[in-house]
Amino acid sequence: MKRCLLLLSTLLFACTEGGAVNDDATLTLSITSNLRVPQELDRVTVRVAGQDTAIDPEADLREHPLPRTLTLVHESGPLGPFAVSVRGYFGSSLVVQRDLTASFPSSGNTDLTVDLDRSCRNIACVQGETCESGRCVIIGGVEDAGFDAARPDASHDAGQDANDATLDAQVQDAASDANADADADADAGEQPDAAGEDAGSDASSAQPPTCTITLPVTGDVYQTGALFPLRGSCTDPETGALSALTWLSSQDGLLGSGAELEGRLSSASAQRISLCAPDPRDPMVVGCASVDVTATTTPQPAVGIASITQGNLVASPYSASAPLSFAGVGTGAGVTLSWSDDVQGPLGSASSATLATPFVGRHTVTFSVLDRNGVQRTATQSYLVLGAGESTLVSPLANVNSELDRAGDLPVATIASDGQSRAYVPSSSGVWYRFDGNQLTSNATAAVGQPPLRDVVQDAQISGNNSYLATRDGLTVCNYNPGNGAGEPCMNFRAGGLLQSQNFLSVLRMVDSRNVDTLLVGSDNGLFLSESVNGSARGSVILRPRVVNDMVALNGQAALALDNGLTLLLPSTQQQVRFTTAEGLPSNNLRSLAVAPDNTLWIASAGGLAHYEPGSNRITSWTTTRGLPSNNCTGVAVQRVTQLSPARDIVWVSTAAGIARLDTLNSTVTTYSTVDGLPSNNALAVHVLANGTKLFGTQNGLARYVGF
Repeated sequence: MKRCLLLLSTLLFACTEGGAVNDDATLTLSITSNLRVPQELDRVTVRVAGQDTAIDPEADLREHPLPRTLTLVHESGPLGPFAVSVRGYFGSSLVVQRDLTASFPSSGNTDLTVDLDRSCRNIACVQGETCESGRCVIIGGVEDAGFDAARPDASHDAGQDANDATLDAQVQDAASDANADADADADAGEQPDAAGEDAGSDASSAQPPTCTITLPVTGDVYQTGALFPLRGSCTDPETGALSALTWLSSQDGLLGSGAELEGRLSSASAQRISLCAPDPRDPMVVGCASVDVTATTTPQPAVGIASITQGNLVASPYSASAPLSFAGVGTGAGVTLSWSDDVQGPLGSASSATLATPFVGRHTVTFSVLDRNGVQRTATQSYLVLGAGESTLVSPLANVNSELDRAGDLPVATIASDGQSRAYVPSSSGVWYRFDGNQLTSNATAAVGQPPLRDVVQDAQISGNNSYLATRDGLTVCNYNPGNGAGEPCMNFRAGGLLQSQNFLSVLRMVDSRNVDTLLVGSDNGLFLSESVNGSARGSVILRPRVVNDMVALNGQAALALDNGLTLLLPSTQQQVRFTTAEGLPSNNLRSLAVAPDNTLWIASAGGLAHYEPGSNRITSWTTTRGLPSNNCTGVAVQRVTQLSPARDIVWVSTAAGIARLDTLNSTVTTYSTVDGLPSNNALAVHVLANGTKLFGTQNGLARYVGF
C-alpha cells in the first residue's frame, strides 16, 4: 500500500509503502536562486515523476526564504533515472523553471543543487528542454525514463534547522495517519494500492497541450514601449482547444492572457516570447511554444545601408569594369526587403545585393523595408561609377578645347550631328569643326565645307545631303556626304527683300503634314519660310518682330521656341497655335526644344524646363524647386535608354549652373558640374549622339559623357 502526503508549508514530502525503509541511498535537492525573495519569487514547487508516480510538494518562501532542501529516500526498485521539475512562482505567475533527470546513488547520499537563475526568468522551454544560462537546451534522458520512479519514504527541510524537530514530528504524525488510513482501507476490503497507482498513472500520463504562435514570428524586431500583436492557440490532446493561455517574455515577464491581445516590451534586448497553457487535468503539465524576437529603442521598422564594395574598394568612386556588392540591415515585424538603383532598377530582395555590370554615372541606391502592417522605411546612398581610365564622370576634351581656345572659337554654344555619331561644332569664327571620338578636325583639313561667312554660327542642322548653318551673317547651305562627313561646295544666303534681318538664330528643314517640303529660318525679327510646291519655290516671312530661338518638327508641324512663348505652326497653311505662361510654361522666353520618342516636346526656357504633351495640351514644369540647378535653361536633349530597367527617357538640360539629368521614370534630377569634370558650370548646349554619347557645350569648351 502506498499513500503520498504533501506538507504545504515546508518543502517536504513523504511517501510510504509496506516494507522496511532502506536508508542507505538518499538524494538531497538544494534549491537556490539569485532572484529576490519574496519581491520576485515567493513560492517553489517540486515535481518528482516516473512512469506511474508523480509527487508535487511546494514551499511558501514568504515564510522561509531560500535555500530550501528536499531529501528523497530510495526504497526499492531501480535507482533511476527519474524526472525532477523545480518551478518558482510569484503569485500565480510562473517566473522560472528548471527540469533535470536524477538517479539515486547505490548507497549513501548525493547532493544536487538546482539553481533558479535570473537568466532563465520567464523563459519557457518546450517539452524535453530546460533553461540553462538564459537559453533552452535538451534534457538528456527525460523522454526515455520508462521505469517505476523512486519511491521516496521520508523527507525533511534542512534549510531551517530551528524547525527540524517540529517538522520531524509532523512527518511522523503524517506517516502514522497514513498507516491508520491504510489499515482502515484494508479492513473495509478496499484496494488502495491499485487506486493509488491508477491515480498516479493518470497524472503522470497527461500529455502537455500543443501551442502554436501565429504572431509574433521569430526574427521580428519591435520598438520598446510600442504595442505589438500576440496571436496564438493551444490545444489539449484529450479535451481540445484551451482558453487559459498565458504569454510570457523572457525579460519582461507576464505579457497577458488570451488568444489575441496586444503586448509591450520594455527591455531593449533579445527576448523569447512564450505562449503556455496547463493541462486541464494536471496543472503541473504545461505545454508551450516560443519565438525569439528583439526589442530595441529604435523606431521600427528600421533600415540602414552598411556598405557598398567592389573587391577591396569600399568607397566611391567605383569602376564600371567589375560588379558592385551592397549590404544592409532591415529590421521590423514580418519585413520584406528590397534593393533598387535609380539608374539600373531593382537589384534584389535580401539583406545584400549585387550589381553585375554597373553603368557609368552618378547612382543612388535605395534599400527598403516594408513590415507586415504596411509601414515602409528606406535608406539611400549615392555613389559614382567611372569609365575605364577616367578620373571624373564628365570628360573635358582637353585637346579639343585647347585647339578651340587657340583658334578663338570658344564658347561652344551649338552642336549638331549626322546620325553617324559624328558631331559638328560650329564656332564663333564661322569654322565648321567635326568631332569623331577624341579627334577634332577643322573644316580646312577635313574638307567639310568652309563657309565663306566668317561669323558666329548659331544653329546647325544636317538633313539628307545638306548641312544648314544659321549665322549672324546669313544662311549657309553646304553639300554633305554622309559616308565620310565631308561637304562642299557651300552657298550663302544673306538677308534682303522679305527678310529685314540677317542675324539668323535657328534653321529647320522639314516636310509638314501636307507633305510640303519647307525650309524655315528663324531670326531676331521673324521667321522665313521657303516652300517647294509643284517644283517651284516660294517664300514668305511671318511672326515679325518675334525672336525665333529654336525650331523642331513635331507631328507634321513646326514647333517654334519664341521670345513670347511656344508656337505650333503648319508651314503650308501658316496656321498657328500658341502657348504661354498662362497655359503652364515656366517662362515665355524659350531657348531650346527637343522631341521625345513618344512625340512629346521638351522645352528649355529662361524660367525652367517644361514638358508639352500634344494629345492633352498638358504642360508640366521643372524649376529649382524640383531639383534643377538653375532656372536659366539654355539647351535640352532627350535620350531613350533601353539598357535601363524599365526603359525610359532621360532628359539632359544645359543650365547656367551646370548640366541637369532628369529621369522621367521617377522625376529625379541629378546635376553635373565642374566637380564632375565639366569645363564650366555655364553650360550652353547639350547634344546626344546616335551611339548614346552626350556632348556638353560650355563657356570653356566641349565635354563628353558616356553614362546613362
